Amino acid sequence: MSAEKSSSHVMAWSRLVRLPNVFTAAADVTMGLLVVHADRLPAAVPVIALLIGCSALLYVSGVVLNDYFDRHLDAQQRPERPLPSGKISPAAAAVVGWAALLGGVLLACCATVAAGQQRPAVTALLLAGAIVAYNRHLKATFAGPLVMGVCRGLNALLGMSVADGPLADEHLLIATALATYIAGVSWLARNETGVPSRTHMTLAMLVMLSGVGLLACLPQLSDQPNRLLLAQPQRWQLLVAVLVVMIGWRTLWAVIEATTLRIRRAVSQAIVSLVVLDAAACFALRDLRCAMFVLLLLLPVLVLQQVIEMT
Repeated sequence: MSAEKSSSHVMAWSRLVRLPNVFTAAADVTMGLLVVHADRLPAAVPVIALLIGCSALLYVSGVVLNDYFDRHLDAQQRPERPLPSGKISPAAAAVVGWAALLGGVLLACCATVAAGQQRPAVTALLLAGAIVAYNRHLKATFAGPLVMGVCRGLNALLGMSVADGPLADEHLLIATALATYIAGVSWLARNETGVPSRTHMTLAMLVMLSGVGLLACLPQLSDQPNRLLLAQPQRWQLLVAVLVVMIGWRTLWAVIEATTLRIRRAVSQAIVSLVVLDAAACFALRDLRCAMFVLLLLLPVLVLQQVIEMT
C-alpha cells in the first residue's frame, strides 16, 4: 500500500470513529474520576487508564455501529461517509464495532478487579446495552435522543463508579445534566438531514440549556464544594450563565439559519462544549487545578475537528 493510500485509509477510519469525539468521552470519565477520587489520584492511575480506555472503546463501538446500521440511509443522505463511499467495507466496520464493544466491557471488568468493586463492570454493561439498543432498535424512534443522553450519563457514571461509598446527590446531578444536554444535542442533530423543523430545533435547544442549567445547583448540593465558591457563590452562577449564553447563541443561530451546514456546526460545537461542562463540574466540586486537567482534553478535540467531522 502506497503512503498516499495508507494515509487515506487512516483518515477514513479516523472519520468513521469520529476521533475528536473520543476525547470528549474521555473527558466525561476523567471528570467523574476527579470528583470522587481527586485526593488519591496517583494511586488510582491504573484504574483511570482502564476506565478511559473502556470509555474510548465503547464510544468507538457506538459510532461505528451507528454508521454500520445506517449505511444504506447514508448512501442517500451522506454518501461522503466512509462506508457508503466504499473507503471502508461494512464487514470491517462490523468487526471493529463489535470488537470495540467487547473490548470496552473487558477493560471495565479489569477495572473492577483493580478497584475491588463491581460498579465499573456493571456500569459498562449497562452502557454497552444502551449502545446496542440505540443503534439496532431505538435510533429512529422518539426514545432515540433519550437513550443517547442515557449513554452520556452512564459514561460520566463510569468514571464515578470507583467511588468508595454510594454516589452523592451532586454526582447524580452531573450525570443527569450531561444526559439531558446530550438528549437535546441528539434531537438537534436529527435536523442535519432532510427538512429541518425550527420547532423541534427550538425545543432541542431548550433541552440542551436545561441540562446546562441543572449544573447551577451543583455547589449547593455538595457537602464539600470548591471553597472559592463558598466564599463567592456568584462566581459559579456567572460561569453557568456564560455557558448558557455561549451554547444557546450558537444553537439559536442554527435555528434562525436552518441550513445543513449551520446545524452541523452547531452540533459539533455543542459536542466540543461537553469538555467545558466537564471542566466546570470539576471546578464546582474540586478546584481550578482539576478543571484545567480536564480542559487539556479540549486541545486534541479542537485540533482534530479541523480535519475530521464530528457528526
